[in-house]
Amino acid sequence: MTVNKIITDNIIKLIEGANISDFESPFQSLSLAGEQKSLATGNAYTGINQLITLLSAVNNRYTSSKWGTLKQFTKLNKRIRKEELKNSTCITFYKTLTKEDDSGNESSFPMLRYYRVYNEAQTEGYEMPKSNPNITREYAPAIDKLVKSHNVKLLTGDIACYSPNDDTVTMPDFAEFCETSDKTTKENYYSTLLHELTHWTGHSSRLNRDFGTTFKSQKYAREELVAEVGAVFLSLEYGVAGKNLNNHGAYLKGWLQLLKSDPKAIFNAVRDAKKAFSFLAEKEFSADIAA
Repeated sequence: MTVNKIITDNIIKLIEGANISDFESPFQSLSLAGEQKSLATGNAYTGINQLITLLSAVNNRYTSSKWGTLKQFTKLNKRIRKEELKNSTCITFYKTLTKEDDSGNESSFPMLRYYRVYNEAQTEGYEMPKSNPNITREYAPAIDKLVKSHNVKLLTGDIACYSPNDDTVTMPDFAEFCETSDKTTKENYYSTLLHELTHWTGHSSRLNRDFGTTFKSQKYAREELVAEVGAVFLSLEYGVAGKNLNNHGAYLKGWLQLLKSDPKAIFNAVRDAKKAFSFLAEKEFSADIAA
């Protein structure tokens, strides 16, 4: 067994120890959603379906925890917006069936199906939960200076994202963020910004990383690993890491399959994250920041 494989196995074990339900969204609206639930039963999804719907909610910034099929929403006189009909999320249904033969002997076999579901936020007339307009804006001068010194095009919008085509970073308003068990509102805002700034370093005019074009593709997943590891390094450097890194582990669990299929993935991600750190902080990466 190679050293890469041994270390990767240990990292995977740590990430696997994080429950996806432990992930706390730093956004006010998403934090109100909580566990993702079935519209039909009202029960929280379990296993892979909780992971699938939570990742979809985070990626698309859905602000409701309720999911249902087209038919289920129709029964409640709710219509999926026309432009959202193509944006369904696939979940699985697994059940063990038994069959009796002519001799009376029973045998079991698995039945696996998939269903296309929609989030309540995709329905007509849905209103997003209101954030706290009275929240006091807090600043991290060193990070604000970093953004200004690199001439980052920082926009305000509904989601946190980096657009390689426009070379812009978009962040929700500070009031859209909230306190979680591991971070203050300020720490959540700036650690999210640092994640997007790490993406920003990958532009072809800078460190030239391959972003991938499809959500959850291998290239996309690799870039997410780089951005999240980079955000950890930068958050420690600029004092916005919070009490612990549990939320980072819960988020990275969504990209665990890449680590399992490529023992070198975490090493490559750390290497590229160090380069992103050095580019943004304009200093060489030092392991002392993790002490």
